[in-house]
Amino acid sequence: MLEWLLSALDAAWLFALHLAGKSSFPGPLSPEEEQACIEQMGRGEPQAKEKLIVHNLRLVAHIAKKYASSRTDGDDLVSIGTIGLMKAVNTFRPESGKLTSYASRCIENEILMHLRSEKKRRNTVSLNDPIGADADVTIEGGTFDGGNSGNNICVAAADGATVTIKGGTFTVGGDANGYGNSVVYSQGGKIVIEGGFFYTNYSYRDYYYVLNQSNGNPGTITVKGGTFVNYDPSKGDDNLGGNFVADGYKVVSETKANGDVWYTVVKNTEVATADELAEAVKAGGNITLTSDVTVSGMVEIPADTDVTLDLNGKTVTAAGNFVKVPSGSKLTIGGGTVVSNRYVFEGSGGEVVVNSGSYTAQETVCALFGGSTLTVNDGTFTSKDNAVVATNGSEKEGCEITINGGTFNGNI
Repeated sequence: MLEWLLSALDAAWLFALHLAGKSSFPGPLSPEEEQACIEQMGRGEPQAKEKLIVHNLRLVAHIAKKYASSRTDGDDLVSIGTIGLMKAVNTFRPESGKLTSYASRCIENEILMHLRSEKKRRNTVSLNDPIGADADVTIEGGTFDGGNSGNNICVAAADGATVTIKGGTFTVGGDANGYGNSVVYSQGGKIVIEGGFFYTNYSYRDYYYVLNQSNGNPGTITVKGGTFVNYDPSKGDDNLGGNFVADGYKVVSETKANGDVWYTVVKNTEVATADELAEAVKAGGNITLTSDVTVSGMVEIPADTDVTLDLNGKTVTAAGNFVKVPSGSKLTIGGGTVVSNRYVFEGSGGEVVVNSGSYTAQETVCALFGGSTLTVNDGTFTSKDNAVVATNGSEKEGCEITINGGTFNGNI
């Protein structure tokens, strides 16, 4: 270990001379000289290792030049590359091939690791100081970390400031006692969140301060998008209450395997009639039913469209088939009742996910064709004349059925 440190210090000293303009890189060794040094190094002679490093510094400079740019200083890259060269000489074995080829890979790897680290550092920013009065800031992406061990905040908006967050990842650590800090904090400012991922691993009394307001000077927080870990933005501030979610939007929650709950804010369309429902599914997105409806014709989801339908405790009565889900489309449904005179769901190559609710069909609740998939997480399914879930003939090829829960009154 001491030998390695001495070699590293010697090489660093020679490199410092180069930077100061007092020395230049020695030329490469001849094949015979290099082989002699390798043999001497194998016998434990430290001068041989030093000689191999010094006479390959020109190789470092050549490789570093390829990666130099306006953002990266060439001399810095030569310093980093020299570390790679020293590692190469220290670990080289004759069976590894030519020393120069082996060293080139080590030098390049060291430089690339440095550049990746620098890129990550540049994209990691702290907005711990409040954004001041009358400022108007838009954040469209990046990683923002408020730090830890103090009264840290990731993003704070003071009096008169407007902050619009459209994307990015935002987090903050705990204070000096390990208690939770605020990820986003309004102190008289206006904060609008349209997207992004927000979390902290630290809580105070089991409350995660992902969005927070000053009690005496709250300002406003409006949420139109984004995902929030273990914090529901529709609950507002921990002391002031309220609802941060904008009108026309709703919160969709998902519990992860580790127990965390992710709350995602999505645009929501409310419908009260069959015509409104038919129009809403054409646009896709999240739809909430606000009254009982009777559907005379089948509701058809367009190809390659995702629809999440919250029945919201209401009842849909369909004269024939209720809804068709074609290839590339996905329907997620739950929370109410559907009664159909034929099929409730006609899968024509698409995906149907049922999370809850009651579904009754005269013939088949779920008729699957052409590679459709069905996932049932919960709900009650009743077929009067046929199977609850059915397919037939060549149409069953590629169809997939996953049952995680539910009650079935009829065959599958």
